[in-house]
Amino acid sequence: MTHDHKLDGLQTLYLWALLGHGGGQWLDALKPVLPAPRRRQLRDWGLIGEAKRPAPTGSKKLFIELTEQGWIWSRQHLDAPVSDRSPAGNAILHNWLRRLKIYCDGQNVPLPELLAFQPPADAESPPAAKPLSTAKSAETGQNLAWTAIREAARALRGSDGRVRIAILAWAISRPPFAGLKAALVEAARQDRITLYPEEYPPNLSSEDRACAVHYGARDNHWFVLNG
Repeated sequence: MTHDHKLDGLQTLYLWALLGHGGGQWLDALKPVLPAPRRRQLRDWGLIGEAKRPAPTGSKKLFIELTEQGWIWSRQHLDAPVSDRSPAGNAILHNWLRRLKIYCDGQNVPLPELLAFQPPADAESPPAAKPLSTAKSAETGQNLAWTAIREAARALRGSDGRVRIAILAWAISRPPFAGLKAALVEAARQDRITLYPEEYPPNLSSEDRACAVHYGARDNHWFVLNG
């Protein structure tokens, strides 16, 4: 359960920008630019976290990341109004569509099935999704090809090169993700990827914990492609 915070249009667009980057981005690369007091408001509401992390350049920079509360709020307010004055809107839309394509390709979801649904006129919310067929509910990740994982990872990685395993898992696999986890362990053994744990455990969401890959005597939540 979340508090119904009253975000303004630019604050909402800021969260959508973070979502378009997989949930986190360096402050200096994040658009739109949100004035510090309004960004701190999102932080104080528990929707985003801020932490200084080593950047690819070697120096430490401020990294902005959605918290679990931020993910929940975003899911519950997908229809929230956003600012239409920011030039960042086009790039945000492109990032969302790119991720939508990965999801549709990975889950074999036809676009009309996703977008053409019309709820009954008297329905307050869409009905629950129908259960997947037995064939589709069996995890598709059991035989995930490395090429599919690599291509999705290239599209989903952040500006620091890291791929959040939970984001990748929901894009191309199905719970309980055993097949994907096994494929990532094998990729790590072959030095195709390097796995990393979350540096700041309070940032972990329930999805991160469910998708964690146990390797090297630890639970890992991120990886980078080697080459």
